[in-house]
Amino acid sequence: GNPAGNVSAGINTAVADVIFGGRSRLQGVNVVCSATAGNIDFLNTSTSGSSLFKLGCVASATSTRDITVPDNGLVFSDGVYINYTTATFTSMTAFHA
Repeated sequence: GNPAGNVSAGINTAVADVIFGGRSRLQGVNVVCSATAGNIDFLNTSTSGSSLFKLGCVASATSTRDITVPDNGLVFSDGVYINYTTATFTSMTAFHA
């Protein structure tokens, strides 16, 4: 870069990640919410794939969401991927098979 020019840096709060890259059934999710409300979007195929499930978190650092998907779970044919904002939750455990 140009040492005499302007330099800027930033942090992107949007996150996309993979839970499991192959065929899977999402059977449950446990989330500890943070002080900022938001959604966790569960997608099929990739981080820009089709949304199959959205989980909302409330703005409460002491709130927990414990979701069980009935019967055989929710089928993700080509992987379970998620999109969320970093401030939405402090921890998440996803149960899949």
